[in-house]
Amino acid sequence: MNKKVALSQLKRMPQPYIGLLIKQLRQEMELTQEEFASECGVVFSTVNRWEKGHTRPSPMALKLISLKLDSMGESGQKLFQQYQC
Repeated sequence: MNKKVALSQLKRMPQPYIGLLIKQLRQEMELTQEEFASECGVVFSTVNRWEKGHTRPSPMALKLISLKLDSMGESGQKLFQQYQC
């Protein structure tokens, strides 16, 4: 049985961890920042700012990110756990 990524934990994840998690997630999905931005309903520069630690994703974007991690199953859970404090 796969555990789901807890959105509440994702919301509390500090910078730079959230940015590093997003970057690694995007790379494992083999997406460019532009493609990942499109899937999250934001523009490229937003994803760039997330990854660089300048801004945090909105609650809606965090929900989409948690769903993407969940869709990866065990590998998504392991990725999430790497960046938990």
